Amino acid sequence: SFNLYAGYQKRADSSPLYEDMVRFPRGWSQLFASEVSSFAANYKFPIAYPDISIWSLAYLKRLKANIFYDYAVGKYYDVHANWQSAGVEIFADVHLLRLPAPIELGYRLVWRPEVSDWQSEFLFSVSFDSF
Repeated sequence: SFNLYAGYQKRADSSPLYEDMVRFPRGWSQLFASEVSSFAANYKFPIAYPDISIWSLAYLKRLKANIFYDYAVGKYYDVHANWQSAGVEIFADVHLLRLPAPIELGYRLVWRPEVSDWQSEFLFSVSFDSF
Protein backbone atom coordinates (compact mmCIF):
# COMPACT_ATOMS: atom_id res chain seq x y z
CA SER A 1 0.00 0.00 0.00
CA PHE A 2 1.11 3.54 -0.68
CA ASN A 3 0.53 6.29 1.87
CA LEU A 4 1.48 9.92 2.34
CA TYR A 5 1.90 11.88 5.56
CA ALA A 6 2.09 15.61 6.19
CA GLY A 7 2.31 17.45 9.49
CA TYR A 8 2.93 20.94 10.82
CA GLN A 9 3.76 22.08 14.32
CA LYS A 10 4.53 25.47 15.84
CA ARG A 11 5.57 25.72 19.47
CA ALA A 12 4.11 28.62 21.42
CA ASP A 13 7.02 29.00 23.85
CA SER A 14 10.04 27.48 22.00
CA SER A 15 10.58 25.06 24.88
CA PRO A 16 12.13 21.65 24.04
CA LEU A 17 10.50 20.10 27.11
CA TYR A 18 7.39 18.89 25.30
CA GLU A 19 7.20 15.97 22.93
CA ASP A 20 6.85 16.66 19.22
CA MET A 21 3.49 15.91 17.66
CA VAL A 22 4.80 15.58 14.10
CA ARG A 23 7.08 12.86 12.75
CA PHE A 24 10.67 13.69 12.02
CA PRO A 25 12.56 11.88 9.26
CA ARG A 26 13.70 8.39 10.20
CA GLY A 27 17.38 8.10 11.03
CA TRP A 28 17.52 11.51 12.73
CA SER A 29 17.27 11.92 16.49
CA GLN A 30 17.19 14.76 18.97
CA LEU A 31 16.01 17.38 16.51
CA PHE A 32 14.49 20.56 17.81
CA ALA A 33 12.63 23.25 15.94
CA SER A 34 10.16 25.83 17.15
CA GLU A 35 8.33 25.43 13.85
CA VAL A 36 8.45 22.35 11.63
CA SER A 37 6.73 20.96 8.54
CA SER A 38 7.09 17.23 7.91
CA PHE A 39 6.30 15.03 4.89
CA ALA A 40 6.65 11.29 4.32
CA ALA A 41 5.89 8.77 1.59
CA ASN A 42 5.77 5.00 2.21
CA TYR A 43 5.27 2.02 -0.03
CA LYS A 44 4.59 -1.13 2.04
CA PHE A 45 4.31 -4.55 0.43
CA PRO A 46 4.42 -8.24 1.39
CA ILE A 47 7.46 -10.27 0.38
CA ALA A 48 6.34 -13.77 1.35
CA TYR A 49 4.01 -15.78 3.57
CA PRO A 50 6.27 -18.70 4.48
CA ASP A 51 4.22 -20.12 7.42
CA ILE A 52 7.29 -21.88 8.79
CA SER A 53 7.41 -23.44 12.24
CA ILE A 54 10.79 -23.90 13.92
CA TRP A 55 10.01 -26.59 16.50
CA SER A 56 8.15 -24.91 19.37
CA LEU A 57 10.48 -21.93 19.42
CA ALA A 58 9.14 -19.73 16.64
CA TYR A 59 6.51 -19.52 13.93
CA LEU A 60 7.35 -17.25 10.99
CA LYS A 61 4.10 -15.93 9.58
CA ARG A 62 4.99 -13.17 7.10
CA LEU A 63 7.87 -11.18 5.58
CA LYS A 64 7.17 -7.62 4.43
CA ALA A 65 9.03 -4.49 3.35
CA ASN A 66 8.61 -0.73 3.29
CA ILE A 67 10.38 1.75 1.02
CA PHE A 68 10.24 5.30 2.35
CA TYR A 69 11.24 8.92 1.87
CA ASP A 70 10.96 11.50 4.67
CA TYR A 71 11.50 15.25 4.56
CA ALA A 72 11.20 17.98 7.17
CA VAL A 73 11.97 21.67 7.24
CA GLY A 74 12.29 23.47 10.54
CA LYS A 75 13.02 26.83 12.04
CA TYR A 76 14.47 27.78 15.39
CA TYR A 77 14.43 31.55 15.76
CA ASP A 78 16.06 32.73 12.51
CA VAL A 79 17.94 29.49 11.74
CA HIS A 80 16.36 27.25 9.08
CA ALA A 81 17.23 23.56 8.63
CA ASN A 82 16.22 20.71 6.33
CA TRP A 83 16.31 17.01 7.17
CA GLN A 84 15.81 14.18 4.69
CA SER A 85 16.03 10.43 4.78
CA ALA A 86 15.28 7.58 2.42
CA GLY A 87 15.55 3.89 2.91
CA VAL A 88 14.07 0.47 3.30
CA GLU A 89 12.61 -1.51 6.19
CA ILE A 90 12.32 -5.31 6.26
CA PHE A 91 9.96 -6.94 8.78
CA ALA A 92 9.13 -10.45 9.92
CA ASP A 93 5.90 -11.26 11.77
CA VAL A 94 6.63 -14.08 14.21
CA HIS A 95 5.19 -15.84 17.22
CA LEU A 96 7.82 -16.91 19.76
CA LEU A 97 7.46 -19.81 22.21
CA ARG A 98 3.83 -20.33 21.17
CA LEU A 99 2.82 -17.04 22.79
CA PRO A 100 -0.37 -15.60 21.26
CA ALA A 101 0.96 -12.02 20.95
CA PRO A 102 2.52 -11.45 17.51
CA ILE A 103 6.03 -10.00 17.46
CA GLU A 104 7.35 -7.85 14.64
CA LEU A 105 11.12 -8.01 14.13
CA GLY A 106 12.68 -5.67 11.63
CA TYR A 107 15.70 -3.91 10.23
CA ARG A 108 15.84 -0.34 8.88
CA LEU A 109 18.54 1.02 6.56
CA VAL A 110 18.45 4.82 6.14
CA TRP A 111 20.38 7.19 3.87
CA ARG A 112 20.75 10.76 5.20
CA PRO A 113 21.83 13.00 2.28
CA GLU A 114 22.62 16.10 4.38
CA VAL A 115 25.48 14.32 6.12
CA SER A 116 26.14 11.66 3.43
CA ASP A 117 25.90 8.68 5.74
CA TRP A 118 23.96 5.50 6.37
CA GLN A 119 22.12 4.67 9.59
CA SER A 120 20.84 1.25 10.51
CA GLU A 121 18.45 0.20 13.25
CA PHE A 122 16.93 -3.00 14.51
CA LEU A 123 13.18 -2.78 15.14
CA PHE A 124 11.04 -4.71 17.60
CA SER A 125 7.38 -4.47 18.57
CA VAL A 126 4.82 -6.62 20.33
CA SER A 127 1.12 -6.20 19.59
CA PHE A 128 -1.01 -7.13 22.58
CA ASP A 129 -4.22 -5.83 21.01
CA SER A 130 -4.33 -8.29 18.09
CA PHE A 131 -5.14 -11.50 19.95
